[in-house]
Amino acid sequence: MKKILTVVSFFAIAFVISLSLSSSVRAAISDGSGPWADTVIPSGQGLQKNDQPVRASRSDTSAAVGVAENDVTDSHFYSLGFGGSLVLGFDSAFSGSVSITEATNSNYPDETARVDFSADGTNWFFAGNVSADGSVDLPATLSCAQFVRITDTSNKAFF
Repeated sequence: MKKILTVVSFFAIAFVISLSLSSSVRAAISDGSGPWADTVIPSGQGLQKNDQPVRASRSDTSAAVGVAENDVTDSHFYSLGFGGSLVLGFDSAFSGSVSITEATNSNYPDETARVDFSADGTNWFFAGNVSADGSVDLPATLSCAQFVRITDTSNKAFF
């Protein structure tokens, strides 16, 4: 949910995604093969459960590009916050699936997120939902994509 396509965090969760042209996009695979997300288009960070802003050490969007650390060290991931979202851009178009891994502290409920794909960054296509670790396939309506949007859908009442 950091270095995603890199890792992105559903509010308290971090997702990482990487992709490769006709195989899976992987998230949170430490020093795994890329490519990883190249750019981040801020889309609106959500808030913590107490309705306060997410800590600055979990709010640096640059943590969502490049190779993922897949750990829970503040500054190693970007936290979406409850209801927040993030758009990751890739220099090269990809096809296949995207895997997302939740990087969060133990004894914490699974977080959930909606995943959408876009070829142009404007027209979005729903790919699926993930809970904790999960993967989604490129929608049949797209032959390839260059952007992935991850939106936290976690229920605050569970936290």
